[in-house]
Amino acid sequence: MSSIPFSALMSKTPTHPRRTACRIDPYWGSLWRGGSSESWWSRADTARLIKAGAIRSIPYELKVRPSDAWRRIESSRTHERAMRMVAAVQQWRTMTTEQLEAFTDVPGVDVTATQPWLSTLWAADLVDYAVAGQTLGKSWRTAPARLVRPTRPGAGTERFTDMLSWAEWVSVTGGYGMEQNRQFDRHNILSTEFGLRVAEFCDVATVLGEQLCTFELLTGTPVAGKGAADVCIVRPDGLRIAVEMTASIPGQSVERKVDRWCEMLSRTPVQDSGLVVLFVNAPHQDASQAAVTYSLDVVKKAISGSVRRHPGTASSPTAERIGVVSWQALFPSAGQVSSDFPTLPVTRPTGRGYLMGGDDLHLWERADLLDPGTLPLAPNAARDAIVDNARVLRGTPFFLRGDGGPDLTALAVRNAGITVA
Repeated sequence: MSSIPFSALMSKTPTHPRRTACRIDPYWGSLWRGGSSESWWSRADTARLIKAGAIRSIPYELKVRPSDAWRRIESSRTHERAMRMVAAVQQWRTMTTEQLEAFTDVPGVDVTATQPWLSTLWAADLVDYAVAGQTLGKSWRTAPARLVRPTRPGAGTERFTDMLSWAEWVSVTGGYGMEQNRQFDRHNILSTEFGLRVAEFCDVATVLGEQLCTFELLTGTPVAGKGAADVCIVRPDGLRIAVEMTASIPGQSVERKVDRWCEMLSRTPVQDSGLVVLFVNAPHQDASQAAVTYSLDVVKKAISGSVRRHPGTASSPTAERIGVVSWQALFPSAGQVSSDFPTLPVTRPTGRGYLMGGDDLHLWERADLLDPGTLPLAPNAARDAIVDNARVLRGTPFFLRGDGGPDLTALAVRNAGITVA
């Protein structure tokens, strides 16, 4: 696979100021020199630290009165923008301010803006705030990236949900309410970036964040248990690609995760579930080539072993429904992308003799998961509904939403037993 600049690919948002070619690269941009998590600040935490004398004051860029913040959020002129931002942060868990602008098409999120939305949402107790890649002697305003995540549910989230109609509440939360679900920041930011890049450059119906990627939602059964994929890519024909980001050198935890997915895949044929799984391996950007190769090999070994334990059926083998790719293969350096990225090239353990163990030379074969000829699906009303319903979700990329989707207001009226003449 050859690499080309992002600007050489056909983009759905070719002039947007926060398109991929214009955002900081969260993998190659040296945001994670000190680890995979940052120090987060909620408004309540900051107030307690000031009271205890641990810090002197709120950073200048965050000094917005809560009353002014709520006046802006509740204004009819800017209410839609507030809903989009809260929806995106809820669905994707952790984002840079640039990613948030790319998802929502809301300008002026960052603290470098004249009236930053980040300060507004923070003052209203709707998001927490962190600084990524900060260097000694630099202020928060000049740091490479600022991050946001949902704050803990409390008075701010209650006030926000109380102001929403039922239709707005569903479009913002997916019907699952306001919550905070923490993972490592690097892991979440890379998952968000991967979803954005797929949305911008690939032929997909939609991409969904971790909030809407639970095992129960993806498999259609509560017996799948707790847990979630990091991203779900939905092909135009309804095929769903559950993406698992492995952001460090893996071990037993990844082996267990792979085995759980293979077990779930083997239970239901792809024509019924419409589900496949992709592991994206993203070790630290400064890892040696030997460490990168080892990391990918461990994931491959876990997949090939699990496929033999859970082979599926002759018409729907598990090996065809699980793949792996490295971040470096798709995005080999800052500003560069594989020329084949729009078809999402991966490798699957489908080679000759895969159930007997095979070997690395013949076991792993290329597949393009976004090629409609790969695992083609027959028409299915339930899968079509997923594509249709996603159009009303404010947390998905704005350029994929389009028109259409269910009329949630009419549905609420009908469910209430009200007849409209």
